[in-house]
Amino acid sequence: MFGYDAPQPLVYEWISLKGKGAMSSSTGNTIGPMEALDLVPPEILRFLIAGSKPNKAIEFDAGMSLVNLADDYERSCARNIAAELDDETLSRRRKVQLEDLMGAVRLSSVGHNSSTDSSNVSFRHLALLAQTKTDDSQVWQSLSMDENNPPSSVLIDRLKKMRTWINSPHFPDEMRIKIIDEIPLELLGELSDDDVLVLANLTRMLDDCKWDVDAIATCIVESAKTIEKSPRIAYTVAYTCLMGTKKGPKLAPIIAELDKPKVIRQFERCLDYLN
Repeated sequence: MFGYDAPQPLVYEWISLKGKGAMSSSTGNTIGPMEALDLVPPEILRFLIAGSKPNKAIEFDAGMSLVNLADDYERSCARNIAAELDDETLSRRRKVQLEDLMGAVRLSSVGHNSSTDSSNVSFRHLALLAQTKTDDSQVWQSLSMDENNPPSSVLIDRLKKMRTWINSPHFPDEMRIKIIDEIPLELLGELSDDDVLVLANLTRMLDDCKWDVDAIATCIVESAKTIEKSPRIAYTVAYTCLMGTKKGPKLAPIIAELDKPKVIRQFERCLDYLN
């Protein structure tokens, strides 16, 4: 096609789905490129491919490994790899690793703003916002963006893909956030007297606390420590009341993105039921 030989011999390349083996249309074990691009920013897919050796199969996972891949990409974009390469004490092996990483980042970029947008809003944080904010405008407001500081087209597209991924079967359960409005009667029935006391402390402390991640995290821990109990109890009762489960993603960032009166009211409703 190009009129000359390949620069190096390339073996047959394929992409396998993690835990399912090589993709096969005959068995239905497949995810198409357009479907993948509906879920994942293109630069992250490019980073996966660019960071893989040409003679090795590529393992693609649209679940938790995708989050870790995005984290790796964002950390790599934020690094000054060129400056790291100036270190004369680097071993040959380390230098090659850094050169490969620099090449992968360069080949992953689909535009001059790709890395900037990636580092400003992390993949994980966007996943949190997309699940706690029903409207896109609420997401931008949380990110301090408005008419004078609008989101970029890249970030708008990423939010769209994130919502598609969340609504797909590929989204990892450990990152799924579902805030409940009802009272979780069965789980509340399992709480001990100490659990109820921690819940009362947490409700009171949150009502008086500054509504940011650090302050909320402190309230969660102190609500249990004030009665010499493990902070784990506070997390369990909070997950129970807000999400109808005993565990979930990091709690303080989730609560910080929710409406304070709504959170307090949900805790108070649970306390009223328990009392």
